[in-house]
Amino acid sequence: MKLTPEQSKMLDELVVKGYTEKEVDILNGKIKAIFRSLTTDAQLLVEQDMKSIEGTPLYTVHSFSVKILSYVLRSYKAGDLVFINKTAEETEAFIKTRATVVTDALVTAHSEFEKELKGITSVEALKENFTQTPSSATA
Repeated sequence: MKLTPEQSKMLDELVVKGYTEKEVDILNGKIKAIFRSLTTDAQLLVEQDMKSIEGTPLYTVHSFSVKILSYVLRSYKAGDLVFINKTAEETEAFIKTRATVVTDALVTAHSEFEKELKGITSVEALKENFTQTPSSATA
């Protein structure tokens, strides 16, 4: 997989800043959202929060999805509605006010973003996009 310039920038940000962000169009451009990659700390907080979730398996899955979105959704714009992430708690409350189909579309878009990140950090992508620097003994 040859990295695009945008993907190369994303990889650099992951390594240097510890996260990267991407703006995506959702529902045929009706929503513009910015996602940030999930940090290890946020992942651990979500997993800790999930310990207290009780309910059906479907309720648990939906709760997990909303909690993940609360950490990764940086902004949401739909028409005149603009939401900028301040805290995970505020973002979770905002997400819970959206229609289920909108939340599902956000989850799907975030999943695609995470798949892209996994692709650009795969061993194959790294081998194809970076050459090994020769050691001083062979140079």
